[in-house]
Amino acid sequence: MNPSSTHIQKRFPFLASLCLLILVVLNCGIIIDDQNPEYVKINAVYKEFLKLQKQKASEQEWEEFKSKVRQKLSPVIKKLEKTADSKHLALQNMLWATRDYLPLMLDDARLKKSINQFKFETCMAEAKRLLNQK
Repeated sequence: MNPSSTHIQKRFPFLASLCLLILVVLNCGIIIDDQNPEYVKINAVYKEFLKLQKQKASEQEWEEFKSKVRQKLSPVIKKLEKTADSKHLALQNMLWATRDYLPLMLDDARLKKSINQFKFETCMAEAKRLLNQK
């Protein structure tokens, strides 16, 4: 046996483990943020919503936030309306969350969680799950 093949044999367990780790990370979709810009935008809005909800924001703060959300997510909703369908269920769930539940949630979940917030969270969780399957 030559010295280079011995070196490769010693390194094989490490390289095999590294390859396996890379495959697991890619298959689990841990890097979801880089994969779907619409999901990232919607999730950023939701995080800001949760902050306002937690700090019991004033009526004026909520109205300003609603206006900002409309501006920020209007193009996202338009894009999702064109691309979401039964073959693209992750996009469909994001569309339902932003178009159907978020506007209602901005009014009825200011102080505590509402049914619309629950539905929004459910759709976004399903979208994330589906995106992670790819």
